[in-house]
Amino acid sequence: MIKREYGIPYKCTKHCKIDVEYQPIINLSTGEIYAYEGLARFQQYNQSLPPEKVFKSLLHNPKEYHKLEIKVKLLQIKHRPIGIRLFLNIDPLMCTSNKKILFWSDFFKKQDNVTMEIIESKSKQALINSKEIYKVAEAFGVNFALDDVLSSGSLHCMELFSSIDTVKIDRNIFLKAQSCDKKKEILVNFIEMCLSLGKTVIQEGIETSEQLLFAREYKVTHVQGYLYRDLFEYKRSLVP
Repeated sequence: MIKREYGIPYKCTKHCKIDVEYQPIINLSTGEIYAYEGLARFQQYNQSLPPEKVFKSLLHNPKEYHKLEIKVKLLQIKHRPIGIRLFLNIDPLMCTSNKKILFWSDFFKKQDNVTMEIIESKSKQALINSKEIYKVAEAFGVNFALDDVLSSGSLHCMELFSSIDTVKIDRNIFLKAQSCDKKKEILVNFIEMCLSLGKTVIQEGIETSEQLLFAREYKVTHVQGYLYRDLFEYKRSLVP
């Protein structure tokens, strides 16, 4: 059942393996799994490679970055848990042209029950790209999520916020709200506003039962984090 994939570029390395990980998103009302987020995990010579470093090493080579993302996404879709929504990340810095934006919009449109999750970035170019992604992908009928909302690197702005279906609250913001009444009030009011607009609100980074109680108090609809690590699913694929 465990397979592997070779030939992924990482700086000067010749071979590394892709592991596909699925983290559950839990519906707090029912306690059931609402969706999974598909993530990539890289290894070389039995050592883990941080995904962010793998992808950042390819920012100077958009063609290779695009090829890697296609390979990862196809693996995540191939091995996805059956019959449940799947969240897949997209880096706006990867979408450097209208051609690529159209490609990913069409790619997500063709997938069943898949949400495009735009990851955070402090880059001004990422914000510009994200607006274009939303504009095109929305016309394709793609379901959206915005990652790490309210963080210092968030892409939260009026144009994007009005289009998204799902809001994922940054873990650090959640932790700060637990020790600061003013930040808690801001966060609770923000969550209430999102809910009033019909958006799904997911709290990331839930690691303890105490944090789960805070999430319930703040009235988020769904949670995600290592508290549910027993429900994580791992797959590996081999392609010659």
